[in-house]
Amino acid sequence: MVLGGFPVLGFLKSKYYDPKYVAPALEAQRLDLIEKDDYAKKTLFFNRIGGPTRPHRSLEDLMTFLAGSWTYDQFFDFISYNAGMDVNTD
Repeated sequence: MVLGGFPVLGFLKSKYYDPKYVAPALEAQRLDLIEKDDYAKKTLFFNRIGGPTRPHRSLEDLMTFLAGSWTYDQFFDFISYNAGMDVNTD
């Protein structure tokens, strides 16, 4: 009976995190992501539909594009439009 409790305790120890200790790190990550997205909005070129155009123009632009989440959202919204993809088809 006692030995059966060890896997349960091990699972709880590995999966449960006290919000008191985790919340500040999550807030710092959220603010860092917002800062990276704001930097991407200022430095990358966006087309009229709102998608980032040629984020691979330089290595710095590529790293800026890959660092944010908002840039991914805008990019995938852009490629979901048929008008945006008709330009690239032959």
